[in-house]
Amino acid sequence: KYTQKTVSNCEEAGRMGALIGEDIRRRVKASTRLTASAGIACTRTLAKICSDLNKPDGLYHLPTRREHVEKFLENLNVRKLPGVGKVTEKVLNELGITKCKSIISDKAHLVLEYFSKKTSDWLLRAATGVSNCRCRKTGTYEQKGIGNERTFKATTDPKVLRARCGDLCQMVGKRMEKSGMVGRVITLKLKDTKFVVHTRSATLNRYISSGDDLEKAALPLLDAELSKAA
Repeated sequence: KYTQKTVSNCEEAGRMGALIGEDIRRRVKASTRLTASAGIACTRTLAKICSDLNKPDGLYHLPTRREHVEKFLENLNVRKLPGVGKVTEKVLNELGITKCKSIISDKAHLVLEYFSKKTSDWLLRAATGVSNCRCRKTGTYEQKGIGNERTFKATTDPKVLRARCGDLCQMVGKRMEKSGMVGRVITLKLKDTKFVVHTRSATLNRYISSGDDLEKAALPLLDAELSKAA
């Protein structure tokens, strides 16, 4: 268990992070005989990217100076950004964006024009290595919700969409029953091919947790959204 320590400068913090990362990797291998990769950087986003670079058994330390970070991100493929999957990568590539530098320079106007404000803000922050979250220093995390989502080939077939919705409900139900959670507010989220997010929610008159009950509650929300889009 590691305790927090205030350091005098970024370089010292980076060296400490690298030592801790190597120690964690060593301990994992000693106790499980499994390899592990680690990334050391000044933000969570950059550290996550770095952790993928020397898989399956290595550590990548990105110096914290601005010039090092800018050079690192300049020619980084957009698919390396956490949260960018095949679909988002394809859309960005079709806009002529393959490297992170294009998101924040010559192609920035396309990102702002084509994507929603929320998505474009996220892409611009990710392409500069800025994290949206903060680490908790003390206390415990209280989970207030549980969910599941999947990206799949674009379709307007109601039968396919209902089947996908049902599958996701069953997945969430299993997770809820395993964790002992119940709830009575259900939210359906749909993202179209233009990355516009549509949501519908309903408050039930009783608490539920099973996949079947979730499906019964979610399908009417899906049907209402499909009717609106027709």
